[in-house]
Amino acid sequence: MHFEEGLTFDDVLIIPQYSDIEHRSDVSLATKIFSNYSLELPFVSANMDTVTEYQMAFAMAQHGACGILHRYMSIEEMLTELENYKELFVEHKLDYQSLIVSLGVQDEARLEAAYGAGIRHFCIDVAHGHHALVKKKIQAIRDKYKNEVHIMAGNVASYEGAKALYDWGADCIKVGIGPGSVCTTRIKTGAGYPQLSAIINAAKAKNEIKNKELFLVADGGIKYYGDITKALAAGADAVMMGSIFAGCKETPGIVWRNENEEMTKSFRGMASAAAQSEFGIENINEEGIALTVKYKGSVRHILPRMAKGLRSGLSYSGAKTIRELQEKVRFVKITSASFQESKPHKASR
Repeated sequence: MHFEEGLTFDDVLIIPQYSDIEHRSDVSLATKIFSNYSLELPFVSANMDTVTEYQMAFAMAQHGACGILHRYMSIEEMLTELENYKELFVEHKLDYQSLIVSLGVQDEARLEAAYGAGIRHFCIDVAHGHHALVKKKIQAIRDKYKNEVHIMAGNVASYEGAKALYDWGADCIKVGIGPGSVCTTRIKTGAGYPQLSAIINAAKAKNEIKNKELFLVADGGIKYYGDITKALAAGADAVMMGSIFAGCKETPGIVWRNENEEMTKSFRGMASAAAQSEFGIENINEEGIALTVKYKGSVRHILPRMAKGLRSGLSYSGAKTIRELQEKVRFVKITSASFQESKPHKASR
């Protein structure tokens, strides 16, 4: 029997250190998720059908972040999404930034169609990335396209899983098994890993490989803006989020009013019964839920708040860049009482 201790975001705080940063504007949040794919903000909207299609991906790109197009659509629909995305850049007179397209392990036709449409960045998107079929898929892409394409793959949660994906040919890995707000994998299967430790494990694997520029995206588990700082400090180059962006104007789906006259939108895990039923997926264990969230307005109002919180987070460690944060960070493990103390509260008599 093998036993490990794992920590998640609520289990730690970042210890404040000496800082000579006079203003948040002195802090850079610039990062990369591929060698040729730079971001001004380390935020990625999740490749979920209630989060990212072309409008959300474009809105993210406008602010220096990015979105990953989900794969639960026909190839024809995907090509329309790609064309609409390009047209938005032309109408707004912006330099075109290639959309990242998700693939399943059997998506050869989707890959070829997207490549033909000019896409060179792909995300191999499966629940359990440390798997023989993922190895086969990455190696097949490398054999056919060599280094013409850039591959993100996941999800994994262990050092061994991360190292395997890098060794198989992934440029970037996606880390997180079970931390998402609409994911029930850990409850339904008993499998998973606390997200902060999962990121640390994967970052260790990334940093041990010296002959290639590699990247890491932390996927899931973000409940508070401070969790973003912790994820990046632990070794992530960017953070993927679904629930924080769910309900935004730019996400797919319509706005409707519930029985309390509140404006809402739908949000669901891609392994939920609702998603599986709609896309005709059979004989797969249900590992997600579907729900409604309050309508949040445009993502352009959310991203600046997130960026301000992150810049402040870096300044508490005296770090002007994400890389400097990773070099300087010191975590303290806390108790449940400490976590309660961290949240808003009032004195009682």
